[in-house]
Amino acid sequence: MVDDRVLELRHRGWLLDGSFLLYDLETDSLWVQATGKAVLGPLKGRRLERLPVTHTTWGEWRRLQPDTAVLAKPLARVERYRRDRFEEYYRTHEIQFGLSVCLDGGQKLYPLAELEKTPLVQEHIGGVPALIVFHPPSVTAQAWDRRFEGAVLDFDLVETSPGDVILRDRRNGTRWSGMTGRGLDSGPSLGWKLPSLLSSQFAIPNWKRHYPEGTVYTAPGR
Repeated sequence: MVDDRVLELRHRGWLLDGSFLLYDLETDSLWVQATGKAVLGPLKGRRLERLPVTHTTWGEWRRLQPDTAVLAKPLARVERYRRDRFEEYYRTHEIQFGLSVCLDGGQKLYPLAELEKTPLVQEHIGGVPALIVFHPPSVTAQAWDRRFEGAVLDFDLVETSPGDVILRDRRNGTRWSGMTGRGLDSGPSLGWKLPSLLSSQFAIPNWKRHYPEGTVYTAPGR
């Protein structure tokens, strides 16, 4: 949406610095998928509003969001969707991914290989107190704003189960779900959900091409 106008986007079939290029039917402007920015056409320089994206397994997603509706595949084209057309490309190029957190005040990439070593990261990104949580069984990374009731919470890792990462905040001693950001214990945090930060999975080789000012997380000890 731009200026209260909903745009209908289509895939152009081109790449720019490893990112798909899209075009809108309304103005034929070209948009970079990695940044949401128009690079050519009447809307050049404008950005689409970013939404947080979770990349996880279907089983983990169904556990977290059991009421999810899925867009059905056209019956006549089911065979086209039985395999990932980029599977061979990913295997031969050995592309590594990370969780990108893109805020107005700063951008940071958290390589999944680094999060394997430190599945709980607490720091500031562009002045925002961030909580990065990694769930190894499903290779899922989440980013939360760790402010609650006017205070910045600090967390300890309690346990990692097949379906969640359980945290405990040092201020109240209460438990939180690292996968949903929700408070689990009775008290003021019960049912409360930490705000999601704008994040998505990002190919590491393309990070600096699209976010030259962005930084990259390295686990302590290196």
